[in-house]
Amino acid sequence: MNKRLSLFLKIFLPLLVIVAAVHLCIFYAMGRRPGRKVEKDVPPVANADLDSLPPPAAVEPQMMPSTQDITPPAAAGPLPEYDFSRPLRLPPAVQRLSVPGKGGIIVDLSSRRVLWSKNAKKPLPVASLTKLMTALLLMEDISSGRIKFTTPLPVTSAATSVERSCVLGMQRGERYIIEELVAAMMINSHNDAAAQLAAAVSGTVPDFIRKMNTRAGELGLYSAKFNSPNGLPQGKARQNSVCSVNDITRLCEKLMAYPELIKYCRMKSKKLHTGKVVYSHNHLLGIRRRSPEVPGIFGFKTGYTGRAGFCLAFGVKRQNRVIIGCVAGFPSAKDRDNFCRALIEWAYSIKR
Repeated sequence: MNKRLSLFLKIFLPLLVIVAAVHLCIFYAMGRRPGRKVEKDVPPVANADLDSLPPPAAVEPQMMPSTQDITPPAAAGPLPEYDFSRPLRLPPAVQRLSVPGKGGIIVDLSSRRVLWSKNAKKPLPVASLTKLMTALLLMEDISSGRIKFTTPLPVTSAATSVERSCVLGMQRGERYIIEELVAAMMINSHNDAAAQLAAAVSGTVPDFIRKMNTRAGELGLYSAKFNSPNGLPQGKARQNSVCSVNDITRLCEKLMAYPELIKYCRMKSKKLHTGKVVYSHNHLLGIRRRSPEVPGIFGFKTGYTGRAGFCLAFGVKRQNRVIIGCVAGFPSAKDRDNFCRALIEWAYSIKR
């Protein structure tokens, strides 16, 4: 028995140790492979102001192709008008989808021709599409060199006093760089982020609102009447900011001169320094499994309040053709999105 044990210890035990060591090395190497990441569950973000939807699975931003070749020259004065002289009739199936909406327009930018419109120049409540004007004033301020995307902003009462509807929940004493607030405003439509950016540009929110309306007049957006930097209803009467879908579309065209802003319109999500993830509401980006991405989409924004209904400003580029538009006043996100998808495909079916 002692001889057998001695033989085992001399021969077989060292072999077992060697085999075990080799297996441990293999397992360790597999665990250290480059690019391996540990996935963590991210809690859903509350979205009381806009379209209600579960968050997408992806945490990191999902980017579309570069916008460098879709950027038009920036207009110095009033924005050019569109050509309403040759509108077309929608096919019956698409026309039926348009009925629930209060207004809409779609424009081929190569010719500036309005392919279809409905109440295009009528002022309508536009909810969070108001943030497009906030974004423009911010970008003009950044272009002047006064502030940068990397400028840190201390949280002030401009943000903390915003009603608790689709907010980041910022607290006094915290600091966010402008880039993060832009992402929160454009991707998830956070209302306190818009208010904080407004205060950064003009000092106070009331001063910023005056600047919004002054700038709208300078650009020839005469239907616009803004009463907040974020689109939330104001006062006891719960009045919305109003603008025509025609002027919102022209405003979007102006924003196309800022590709550093447009990239946030195309993001499905972004993680902030706090660890919070902001998620897009734009179903046309393909943020739901049963809602595929519209090919070529690059902008712009969703909006919703009870009085405004469901709104959307969109931009699509396929090959060398850019089509943009806006719809407002739909009773549901599903009605709005179904119509926009059909409208975009119809527009691209038309020969120039």
